[in-house]
Amino acid sequence: MKLLLISLYFLPATILAQENYREATLEEKQIILPTEEQKKMKELGVEASKETERNIMNKALLRQVMVSGKLDDVQIKSYIQKLTDQGLNQEQIKAEIENLSNNYFAELQLKNLEKVLTPEKQKQYETKFAQLQTRYEEGKLSHEELDKGISLLDAEISQSSVTKENEVKLAEFKQSFLTVGQDNTFVKKPYVLDPKHFGPIKVMVPLDFDLKKFKNQDPLCLEQAGISHGSQLDQLNEQMKSITIDGDNNKKPFIKEIYFAWGYNRNYHSNTDVKFTTADGTFTVHNTVGKDRPSPFGLNEYFNPSNLSIPQYNMEIGVMFNEKWGLEAKQDHMKLVFDNSRPYEITGDYNRQVVVTNEHPTSEWDQQIPVDFSVAKANKDATWLNFEHSDGYNYVSLGAVYNQRLYQTKKEKFKIDSRFGAGAGLMIPKTKVMMHQDRQWNWEGLDNKFHIAGGGVHAEAKLRFTFWNSIFLQAAAYRFDSIHGTDRICPHLQTQKEKDSQRMTSG
Repeated sequence: MKLLLISLYFLPATILAQENYREATLEEKQIILPTEEQKKMKELGVEASKETERNIMNKALLRQVMVSGKLDDVQIKSYIQKLTDQGLNQEQIKAEIENLSNNYFAELQLKNLEKVLTPEKQKQYETKFAQLQTRYEEGKLSHEELDKGISLLDAEISQSSVTKENEVKLAEFKQSFLTVGQDNTFVKKPYVLDPKHFGPIKVMVPLDFDLKKFKNQDPLCLEQAGISHGSQLDQLNEQMKSITIDGDNNKKPFIKEIYFAWGYNRNYHSNTDVKFTTADGTFTVHNTVGKDRPSPFGLNEYFNPSNLSIPQYNMEIGVMFNEKWGLEAKQDHMKLVFDNSRPYEITGDYNRQVVVTNEHPTSEWDQQIPVDFSVAKANKDATWLNFEHSDGYNYVSLGAVYNQRLYQTKKEKFKIDSRFGAGAGLMIPKTKVMMHQDRQWNWEGLDNKFHIAGGGVHAEAKLRFTFWNSIFLQAAAYRFDSIHGTDRICPHLQTQKEKDSQRMTSG
């Protein structure tokens, strides 16, 4: 198991595909967007611009009335004349006034929301409304029952004294527009958008667009009847995508992103049996306890480039093929140190003496004493054995990654993701096994080289916080299980041939 805090993330522009477009030729433009449709598009642009103008005017009038409490006749006349100049008839003007009035009432209600409903009542309202909506979506409520339920919820709002005051203001606001609208005296005419002010329409296509491969021979077609201008524009964009993207251009980039991460960890090891096979016998230490050895925090230990590989670290390089799936290569530099201070059951035979800690020393010279292996075994004494992977219990692996987006801001400057992964790899440790063996009771054994000693599998879960699409921090919980491990040891002085014939295995 590990806890991991990580660092750096990048998107190489040379690898990620970029969408580049060019202006269509006259021949391409005539096929994609015929002259008649270009005319319709200009008309659509004019109508959409008029809608935008009305929205801007509505917002300006609402700001003014919320500050001053009312509008003067000149402001109202200018608004009505603007609607007239845009070609709206009397019924359409009344509809615009109705819409503006409803927005005014909503602004009044929001301004005094805590007086209309207390915060506690607001939460109750939201909860009950959500429950009604859920039941409706599950088919447990009809549309009529949903409307009735919402009407009952709205009853308390309608009965509020603040709501009744706002309804009076609404009626006065609407009446002022209707009264001024009956006056045919107009103020100076404002600027009206003219279709002639629109430049020629540009049709953009991908750089490698080929008219010969043009699959959809139907040109763009605008259906104006019964569809809002915004919906028509959305429809137009979808048509442009289907027309200008052929089979080759429809392919998504193979790699969405590449990232690199570096961090540090804590390890927690399960107990295991360790078997030693030597020329002097084979024995097993059962249910051994291993601990990690994190480096004490310090600037030199963790930030000096020459020391980066000393602490327990994690390094990973990953690629994401899409928003969900990716592949990750990693190295986990862990440490395992055998705790020889505990009592252990020891089985097997070893035909040599071992040096153990003397429980009843009489001087500084007999702090340690040689005893037969059978004595140490009977006393469950393992103080004579030192076994560790302190220079690296290294796991090099490859695994699949699944990503789930939990939260993101509108412009994706901050994101939170959960990631889950699983994979397999090789164990590459540097094993150190030492025993008290010589006449001076010095530690003697093997401090081996890095080597492949087995394999393992892992599963992990991560929580990632990404900033500006370039830097991330993450914490990871990680479970690793080794499949098999072997290593050579040298428990006492022997010939080179004897040394090569001895092995230690750990499960």
